[in-house]
Amino acid sequence: MTHVNELSDADLVRFLDGQMSKAESRSIRSRIDRDSSLSERIDQLSFSIPSLRSSMDALLTEAPKFPFGPTVQRPSERIDWTFGALAAGVAGIAFGAALTALAFYEPDEQWTDHVAVYQMLYVEETVAALNLEPAVLEQQIQSVGAALGVDLNHLSDLPHLEFRRAQLLGFEGRAIAQLVYVDEVGRPVALCVIETSPSDDIDLGSSVMRGLAANTWTEGGYGYLLIGRQDTEMLEEIRLSANAL
Repeated sequence: MTHVNELSDADLVRFLDGQMSKAESRSIRSRIDRDSSLSERIDQLSFSIPSLRSSMDALLTEAPKFPFGPTVQRPSERIDWTFGALAAGVAGIAFGAALTALAFYEPDEQWTDHVAVYQMLYVEETVAALNLEPAVLEQQIQSVGAALGVDLNHLSDLPHLEFRRAQLLGFEGRAIAQLVYVDEVGRPVALCVIETSPSDDIDLGSSVMRGLAANTWTEGGYGYLLIGRQDTEMLEEIRLSANAL
C-alpha cells in the first residue's frame, strides 16, 4: 500500500472490497475520520461500485470469444482483482482500456483505434465524480508530460472544456498521455498524446471513430487525438485553440 498521505484510488478500492490487512484498514479508517477530502473520495467510490459491478458483469457476459490471444473471462471465472481493477480504472486506472481493446481488436489497428474503443466506455457519470484539487491536477499533467518528454500544461485550459484528470496509458510499449475534460453540458472529452512513430498510419483531421467525433493532428514529433460525443465543429475549434497555445 502507498503511504497514507498518497493513497491511490486503487488502495481505496481494496479497502472498500475488504482486501487489506486489519492494520491497513484501521489506518485508513483513522485517516477518514480526520480527512474530509479522503472521506469524499470514499463516498464517490462507494457510489460508483454497485453500478460498476453490474456493468462489468454485463460486459463480460456479452464479450465475444477470440480465435487468438488471451480469452475474456466470464463472470463465473474471473478472479477478485477484475472488478477492483475496473473500479479503479474509472477512478484513474485504465483497466477498461485493456478489456475493451481486446473485445474490439482487429489486426493492424493504430493507437487511435484503441483510444476510441476506450473512450466509448466514458459516460457523464464517469467524469462527474472527478473533482480533484487544482494542485493535484497540475501534478498529474506535469507527471504524464514528463513521461512523454513534452510540456502539456497549456492543454489544461481549452475552450468549452473543464480539465478533470491526466493519466498515463500505453500502446505496444509506447506511453500515451490521456487528458480528460468535461464540456459545458457534462459530456466527457479526451485529448490523448503520443510520440509519433514511423509505423503510425492514421488519418489526420476531423473524422468519426467508433461513433465518436474525433480530430487528429501531429505537431513537434507528437500525435494528438481529441475525441468525444461532441460535434466535429466544436472539436475543430478546440484543436485550433490547442495549436495556438
